[in-house]
Amino acid sequence: MTRNPDVRSVSYKGNGRYDLTLEAKRSKGQALDLLGIVNVKTGKDGIVTISSPEINEKSKKELSQLGIKIDGTLDVTIPKNAEVISHNATGTPTFFGLVGTYSWKIGSVEQRPMMKFRLIG
Repeated sequence: MTRNPDVRSVSYKGNGRYDLTLEAKRSKGQALDLLGIVNVKTGKDGIVTISSPEINEKSKKELSQLGIKIDGTLDVTIPKNAEVISHNATGTPTFFGLVGTYSWKIGSVEQRPMMKFRLIG
């Protein structure tokens, strides 16, 4: 993982859990796939979509049979000049959106984080 240029830090937390810090910069319109966990795409209209890939029914069944659980937190920090259009985050920045991150507490394969925003100016 540390060979990936987008990975800033990795620490093992035990029980198959890792704390990852990822940071990626791309040209406008260039899609980004962060370790197969999060996709970032910019549409022709300038709207940036951050989402997790969909897991098909066969893969869900295989994960369940293997006893693998999806459980963790995803935190996303967006630029200050971003206007959020929609999201399904379970936590949002405080103090007029100036402090903190958008966060998702993920406890099953059914949960798919999603956010859409555009940059202003």
